Amino acid sequence: MNFAKFKIPLRNADQAIHAMRNRKGRTKRKPCIKLEPLDHKYMYVNSCNGLLFLAETFYNDPLVVCNPITGEFIQLPEASKDESRERLSIRCALGYSPKTNQYKVLRVFSQGTPNLVRMVELYTLGQSSWKSLGTAPTSAAYMLLTLPTYLNGELYWFYYESSYEIASFDFDNEQFHSVPTPPFELEECQHVSLGLLGGSLCVCYAHENCINVWVMEDYSTQKSWTNRFSIKTDDGVWWPKGLYEPMRYLKNGGLLMFNHSTVTLIYYHPGNYRSLIYLKLRGFSPYFEAISHVPSFISLKDILMGNDVEVLNINSRCAECKLPGETRGLDLVNLDADVASDDRSFKEFRMKQGFYRWQ
Repeated sequence: MNFAKFKIPLRNADQAIHAMRNRKGRTKRKPCIKLEPLDHKYMYVNSCNGLLFLAETFYNDPLVVCNPITGEFIQLPEASKDESRERLSIRCALGYSPKTNQYKVLRVFSQGTPNLVRMVELYTLGQSSWKSLGTAPTSAAYMLLTLPTYLNGELYWFYYESSYEIASFDFDNEQFHSVPTPPFELEECQHVSLGLLGGSLCVCYAHENCINVWVMEDYSTQKSWTNRFSIKTDDGVWWPKGLYEPMRYLKNGGLLMFNHSTVTLIYYHPGNYRSLIYLKLRGFSPYFEAISHVPSFISLKDILMGNDVEVLNINSRCAECKLPGETRGLDLVNLDADVASDDRSFKEFRMKQGFYRWQ
């Protein structure tokens, strides 16, 4: 299996020249990246047709859309300082309108005192400003855009009131909708994820003794869900706890998942003599996340509506600069899955294998 590393934009990053003296007393100059401490990373929000949508980690502003394959990226218009101070709980996500052939960003936030009003804005890539869509649906939880997932012109996300529910936003008609959930009691689930699996909307939930994977196969008015996997976790094989995110459904019937608690890829195949295999990526920081992403060579210059946004390229701007970990290769390591289920044995196994857990 082959791996590749791609650069994505950094916040507040300036190119600088690092001067150092060698043993002969001569000065050697080397281009480098100057970063502000704790202020240089973007947060991954969601993916759409090969494009990544990134946001500032606290206020969700500024915002960036990039193509990691081509290196192109654009910065979206920021809110003014007065607007930023007045806005609370800002949430954003990227989508695409097949009807208009336009890429758009949905933004929801709360504003006003003493009574907060939930507002909705829409931005079309390439334009100079955001368009207001007025007030949002009444539920505050409805507007959190938890686990935003784009598929076929709609953005889907979780929200929670008395139980987990799914909402959607149609980028063609610019309307919000409610989506039926899979036929199980989501409020009883401890860990629930929403994403894509094999080109279909997918819900995965981990219960006390099982992991269930549901996919939506009917996208007509009466949307239907199919239970693709029902995995028993009390069969004597040790299963990590926490959130599971299905990544890929394989032709041989296997399922590749990402476990957020142990930061590992897990390959499950019910037909094999060993149904569970742990896979660990080595060659970069142990604190990472996995996303389902279909690469694309689409150029941002071809999809922008208007000429109000500058297209930048991380490869040309930082061609001679290497970021930490960029030069190291990636290895996919098969970890020993035959470990005891008690926490003490897991800690010993973790230390032995170089296994890391999010703290």
